[in-house]
Amino acid sequence: MMPTSGATLVVSYNGLLEPLGRSQVLAYVVGLADRGHAMRILSFEKHGPRSPLWGPTLHALQERDVLWKPLPYHRWPKVLSTAFDVLAGAALALGEVRRGVGLLHARSHVPALIADLVRTWTGVPYVFDLRGLLAEEYADSGLWRRGGLLFRVTTAFEKRFIRNAAGVVVLTRRLQHELGEVGRTVTVIPCAVDLAAFRPMAPDQPRPFDLVYSGSWSGRYLTAEVLRFFRAFRAVKPDARLLLLLRSANGSHAFPEGVECRSVRAEEMPAQLRQARAGLCFLPPGRAQGAASPVKVSEYLACGLPVVSTPGVGDLDVLLPETRTGVVLRDLGPGAVEQAAHDLLGLLQDRDAAERCRALAERVYDLTGAVESYARVYEAARSASGAR
Repeated sequence: MMPTSGATLVVSYNGLLEPLGRSQVLAYVVGLADRGHAMRILSFEKHGPRSPLWGPTLHALQERDVLWKPLPYHRWPKVLSTAFDVLAGAALALGEVRRGVGLLHARSHVPALIADLVRTWTGVPYVFDLRGLLAEEYADSGLWRRGGLLFRVTTAFEKRFIRNAAGVVVLTRRLQHELGEVGRTVTVIPCAVDLAAFRPMAPDQPRPFDLVYSGSWSGRYLTAEVLRFFRAFRAVKPDARLLLLLRSANGSHAFPEGVECRSVRAEEMPAQLRQARAGLCFLPPGRAQGAASPVKVSEYLACGLPVVSTPGVGDLDVLLPETRTGVVLRDLGPGAVEQAAHDLLGLLQDRDAAERCRALAERVYDLTGAVESYARVYEAARSASGAR
């Protein structure tokens, strides 16, 4: 499918120098450019040109004629700094529209506000890439009061963006279903990974760790429950070991016996994951989790690792049991944790489990398939809006 005329400007509040920005923004933009789409990107960066990733990122985009417009991300003062970023982003995006941009791709809520302003001024359509329920996430983490002013304002804007967008992308079928009538125009594209980079370990290679957990070790993540599950798993497999791949392993945490903590670069993650046999994804209960597609899950499955998940995370309640690629805890009570440990041990004794995990990743979480889906979303958005 050939792209229609006019460039697409991707607006991302995640910087391209951050791990999430590299895997979930840069990779998609590069993939779309390789398909012949005229791409531009506006991102808000927490690190400047002195970052070692700046040069390679710029080079990769320039090789594909992708114009990168980085703006500094402002942290302070709260709320006002975000408002400043919105105005700066809208001014820059408006200039890009005058230079030939015919479609905006807004990744999450702040970029959607930028895109909605530009649409109001110019009529250029946008795709609202709903990366999660922002107000629900803040409420679940205790930062906002559910029903408070910030919660209500954010929810109202979210509804406006869905209503005004020429296309909507969500991460899960569960959220697509929740959107009801609007769901007829919503495309589901879970967080995808490069399957050439994330691949299973050869069957005859040793894997020194039974479990692996990757990501942050603070905030809304259930770190105590991760360790509690590890203790339960060690009760059924006494020599079990857990590998923690954290964004910042500074040695300030005291971990029990059998736990090893490492800080790794993004390019090292596939090799590190392949040293384990199963991956952990423990998130707190709440409506926000139904809209989530954790990147770590995609990476685990691509590496052939069965997944142990808390209930209510995206579509995993259905996907993992249906494909026999993981274990979903009934709840976080002691009995459910112990049962999940037994269930995982049984799954790891299934010689075909790794192959099923890889097959699920190829079907649902393949980066190539995600890029193709975005290309179709772009085409439909332009057609629906009569864009040039």
